[in-house]
Amino acid sequence: MNAQFRTAVVAFVVGLLTLGVFGLRLAWSPSDLQRESRRVEELQRLRRAMDRRTEARQQAAQEWIAQRCTLAETMQRFQELDGEWPDYITLRRKWWPSDDERHYRVLLAHVGGALEGRPEELAGVLRRLEKDYQQLQASRRMPSFSE
Repeated sequence: MNAQFRTAVVAFVVGLLTLGVFGLRLAWSPSDLQRESRRVEELQRLRRAMDRRTEARQQAAQEWIAQRCTLAETMQRFQELDGEWPDYITLRRKWWPSDDERHYRVLLAHVGGALEGRPEELAGVLRRLEKDYQQLQASRRMPSFSE
């Protein structure tokens, strides 16, 4: 009797699972599946764009570390990359006092990642970054003679 009871319970559970699967299948219309497919494709497209943006930021950080461009040029590049994501950036703007501060923090993170495991080099580059950032801030506060 115990074996028959187990068989009945297993058959009942399998029947419920089968009914559930078919019920879910019937609950989704072809338009739901198409909408979901488009949503997945959009998420994949956004992920690829985000990966390209991250790579571009890493490249810009590497260029600054190698002293092939100025901090102002690097931040300008970050600003251009932000232009590709206006809705995302608009939401984040309230968290930072300025775009410069946000770009400085992003560059700081990329510098830390690029020089991970090289503490002496990282310390020197961070000192240069802080100095360059202070100079950039000071130069942007000064009124120009053409104003």
